[in-house]
Amino acid sequence: MASAAEREVQSYGKGMSGVLSIGTISSSSGVLPSKEMLEFAKHYPRVRFELREGNTFAIIDMLEKGIIDLGIVREPFAEDRFHCRYSGYEPMVAVRRKEREAPDSGGSVTLAELAKEPLIIYRRFEHLIYETFKDNGLEPFICCLNDDARTTCAWAMKGFGVGLMPKSILGVMNTEGLIVRDIESEKLTTRLAVIWEKNRYLSPLGQKYIEFFEMGQEIK
Repeated sequence: MASAAEREVQSYGKGMSGVLSIGTISSSSGVLPSKEMLEFAKHYPRVRFELREGNTFAIIDMLEKGIIDLGIVREPFAEDRFHCRYSGYEPMVAVRRKEREAPDSGGSVTLAELAKEPLIIYRRFEHLIYETFKDNGLEPFICCLNDDARTTCAWAMKGFGVGLMPKSILGVMNTEGLIVRDIESEKLTTRLAVIWEKNRYLSPLGQKYIEFFEMGQEIK
């Protein structure tokens, strides 16, 4: 709370300099820092970004305690508790070692094919994955449930099964030795959100960042 108060004092009446504290999840690293953040920094070069990293639950906890101004999380989460601004949807992909690839595989993979494989998933997507398979009359076998998209990639790299993750993560992962396939499902998508508490003061810096984020989404 002391840190939050200090940030508010620094930005009060100015909004053009000071510290903007943002909580980010590991699976956002493929798209952060974003173009919006770069444009924001160009307009306000005296702003310092203070990043705190954790899973979605940790980010929400930091918001509630006033440790951060804004949180960047990925669906699903308790959206009704926060003000939310969303990025565009992105697909999830399947990654596996080459030796797990079927000889006749094409450029994508179906849910029916994935139902025959041990799956490695990030815990945040558990409900989405089970529901998507169920809607198609299928039942997935989750061989590894974890709390980090990087863990999903590492286990797939070791050959434990097929990892399911947001496509943007591939931009910051070493996927050498892995086959990446698009998943034939319109429902297996996810998106990032910038969130802040409904009943808590948002600093001028935080308000300006939201404006830049919204402009970026309109352009896209």
